[in-house]
Amino acid sequence: MQHLYIIEIDGARTSGSVIPGLLAGPNSMTVAPGYHQFLVQCASGATTWTGKLWLNVEKGRSYYLHGIFKGLRFKAWFSEEGKEEPIGGELAP
Repeated sequence: MQHLYIIEIDGARTSGSVIPGLLAGPNSMTVAPGYHQFLVQCASGATTWTGKLWLNVEKGRSYYLHGIFKGLRFKAWFSEEGKEEPIGGELAP
């Protein structure tokens, strides 16, 4: 089973609870519109991945955090509600 966590938003620590979606859904977080950086972590069995993502949040829109392991690599991204294409991007470690 895979768990996604948002560890920090703009350098501020979050509660670290499992967040299957961002800004919408039963486990949600609300952030102000504008550019934000997210430290995210995925745990799947004994494997853990941590990385930084960015997203330019627009007022009134909902975004979801996704992630998938492909072999030993992990890919994380945001999407806007109702759309499938990734938005935002990854930041260098």
